[in-house]
Amino acid sequence: MREGVIIGEFQRLGKAVQSLYQMLANISQHVQLGFSGNALHEEALKSLLMKKGLITDSEFKEALGEEIRKANEAQADAQNKEKEEKKDEKPELIKPTAEETAKIGDSKK
Repeated sequence: MREGVIIGEFQRLGKAVQSLYQMLANISQHVQLGFSGNALHEEALKSLLMKKGLITDSEFKEALGEEIRKANEAQADAQNKEKEEKKDEKPELIKPTAEETAKIGDSKK
């Protein structure tokens, strides 16, 4: 009887894992569609602005490079700030009590 219960529980666990796997696959697909949708939106916007003569390809590339540079600087600043915060953290010193100090003194004798 116990074997039947164990087998049943493992089968339930297997179904739960399959369900979780499918859910993660669906989430992954939605994320990929979201990114590709944003890329298409940005490409359409760029194309429209260029057709209207409002920007040139070189201006677009320059602006894109500037945005990438800003993002890299912000990331570097955040990393430096994190390093500084960690550097400022000092371990707490625990001072021994007089009794503990006496025990150490007695053990040296």
